[in-house]
Parts: sequence; structure tokens; C-alpha cells
Amino acid sequence: MYDVLCYGAICADHRIWLPHHPRPGEGLRVQREDYVPGGNAFLEARSLADWNHHVVLMGDHLGDDDGGRMLQRAIGQTKIDGRYLVRNADARTPVCRILLTPDAERTILAFRDSATPATLPPADLLARCRIVSVTRYGPRTAEVASLARQANRLTVVGDATRPDDPWAAHADVIVTSASLLDNHQPGVERAAQLLALHQRRGATVLVTDGPRAIRALWQEAGERQSLSITPPAITAHNPIGAGDVFRAGVVHGLLAGWFWPQIVEHACTVATAHVGAPV
Repeated sequence: MYDVLCYGAICADHRIWLPHHPRPGEGLRVQREDYVPGGNAFLEARSLADWNHHVVLMGDHLGDDDGGRMLQRAIGQTKIDGRYLVRNADARTPVCRILLTPDAERTILAFRDSATPATLPPADLLARCRIVSVTRYGPRTAEVASLARQANRLTVVGDATRPDDPWAAHADVIVTSASLLDNHQPGVERAAQLLALHQRRGATVLVTDGPRAIRALWQEAGERQSLSITPPAITAHNPIGAGDVFRAGVVHGLLAGWFWPQIVEHACTVATAHVGAPV
């Protein structure tokens, strides 16, 4: 039995530190760079495995290239179960170029083939997972959310933003961000956005907003409940993957059987620690 299947983007991150975001026509000297394993599914899975959960990872095929080999080594150095990952000599491992500036903002440039191959989780695997966690990013993720719902698995969805999203149609829990909501539903008041997502099928909805208050809406004993928690003030160093760590914190709390206030508090704590850690 697995605690959770993390399904979605698995990629190589090329992180590039700049003195500021480049202006049009400007040349900048890169301060430093590195290549690290990334992708929403991998980063969430790594956190959960570090917390001693039994995690299986699926999503992008890994190519026979530098990025694919780096990811294979990284997964082998964790407690993540990667037996269902596909190594495909004909695939190109997705790469994200991430521009980082001293204000802890990041700009992500994703390099992904238009027909990125991915393998759907088999029915017997879904039947052995307590939770399936999937985001809108990566190939075939809406299909996986649908399969998880058909298998009656508790389904956590990252970055659904509208009630007509295919991901929202299958979610028990939605973890998304204020910036995405504003991009996808400009001009819509935040409370109305949460309510619309919640009413799609009664999912608990959690919205992060950087250093600003996290908002949550859920149903308990037939009554609609809500809360708002403001993260502690910190110096931000590492914004990459903060949402993935937050989502992992939510999954951890669900597996522990906690109530929503404790789950949100825990997810806030681990995501804040991630953002505040020097890189």
C-alpha cells in the first residue's frame, strides 16, 4: 500500500541568479547558476518521502539525456518509489530555466515537447494508493485526476483555478495560488473565487498568497467553514517549489487524520521553512 501517488511534471531545473529582472534590450551578468531536479510532482514527492511516507512517483518520461540521468540519480537517493517511471530514449526530459532575483521573485521558462510522452497509472496502482496528488502541470494530469476519482481515491489537485477546469471536476482538495486565480479570473473577488471552486463538488479549497494570508474554505458537519492564516515574516531565499512543499504539507496532514486548521497551519510552517532556507 502506498500513502500517496504524486503525478505530474518531473523536470530538470536550470536556476539562474540575476542582479535584477532584465529590462528590454539589457544585458546582464549571471551571478551564479546550477542544475537541480525539479517539477511539481518530484518536489512534492521528495518532501513526503523525507517525512517517511511511502510515495510513488509518475509523470513525465525521462529521456536518455543529462536531465534524465540527473533525475534518475536524484530519485535513487531518496525514499521515493520510482519503479513506475518510464525511461524513454526517444523523449527529451523537460527543462525549466528559472530566473531568480534578489527580491525572491522567479520567472520560469519551460522547455517541453508539444507531445510530451507520459504513462497513465495502472488501475492496480491506483487501488493501492490512499491519496492521489496531481496538478494542472505536466502531461495527462486531468486524465489522472479523473482516473483517481473513478477509483474513489482521495484526490488532491494543485492549481485548479476555475470551476469548469477539468481538474476541479475531480478534486476532493484544491490547493492553488492567488496569483493564478487573478490571472485566470481577473477582477473576480477572492471570496467568490473560493466559493465557486468549493461548490463545483464540495472540495476543500486552500489559496496561498506568498507572504500574505492563506485562505481556506471547507465543509464540516454540514456547515461551511473558513479560516485565514498569515505566514510568519521571514527573509525569502527560495521561492521555487514553495507551493509543492505546501501541498505536501496538506497531504501529510490528511494522512495523519488532522482537522483542517491544523493541516493548514502545518502546511504553512513547512512551506515557510522552505522559502526561508538559503540556496
